Amino acid sequence: MEYAELLLTTISTLLFAAACCGYALYVVMSHVKPIGWFATGAAWLGLGLNTVALVLHGMAEGRLPLTSGYDFAMLFAWGIVAAYLVVEIVTRQRTLGGIPLLLAVGLHLYGRHMFGTEPQVHLPPALKNPFWLTVHVIVAVVAYGVLAVSFATAIMYLMRRWSDKHSWEWLTRRIPEQRWLDVVTYRVVGFAFPFLTLVVITGAIWADTAWGRPWGWDPKETLSLVSWAFYALYLHARLLSGWRGLGTAICAIVGFLAVVFCYVGPNYLPGLHSYQVSQ
Repeated sequence: MEYAELLLTTISTLLFAAACCGYALYVVMSHVKPIGWFATGAAWLGLGLNTVALVLHGMAEGRLPLTSGYDFAMLFAWGIVAAYLVVEIVTRQRTLGGIPLLLAVGLHLYGRHMFGTEPQVHLPPALKNPFWLTVHVIVAVVAYGVLAVSFATAIMYLMRRWSDKHSWEWLTRRIPEQRWLDVVTYRVVGFAFPFLTLVVITGAIWADTAWGRPWGWDPKETLSLVSWAFYALYLHARLLSGWRGLGTAICAIVGFLAVVFCYVGPNYLPGLHSYQVSQ
């Protein structure tokens, strides 16, 4: 089973990489429709194999694959690709796919090489609360995956702004309009924010159950609050102050970078939320 899981994970990583290249090429050659079809097909197939690999990994551990750094890296990648593909279906826009698929490839490589794929047999006490662990991780996968798409649309907004400013018509013709990207970024963040709020709430409930206190300013807890605050600022500025355009795009980008640091940073800091990084 371990060999099959590793094989499927490797193939899904390669498919995500192929999809990333396909989406990037589609930006340049959007008139060649088969490139877009190839990229979408590779993304869907990679997502399916990623799902099967996660199931096999969970079977090897005898529990849902939610407890290790490797588990969450694979789930995070799964959430990003799934969220992107939903947005692609809704918007019928393929030029956004390169960045989310690149993030998924990076997470696959990070999870495999930093944590390893060995099943985690002996769980620490904090991970032996399957209900709140499951709820917390699921809402985190949804929130982080969707926010990765807002990161992509915000990056594309900056690219379109740059191309408009410098009259790069070859790029302007292929990237959606600034206003469209601004609206999509806002709607995606608005969808993800309740889930991000639930990440903080369920994390506090889980911490109270596991450690006897809901909040202790652990690095992970502090960083999760910081990332939540960035998106709260984004929505506040957008809804109440009428903030649009460049400022909100930068806020969405910084917010997702805070989310990434919230995931990666505590692994190298002393605290209760640190995954064991393989040496």
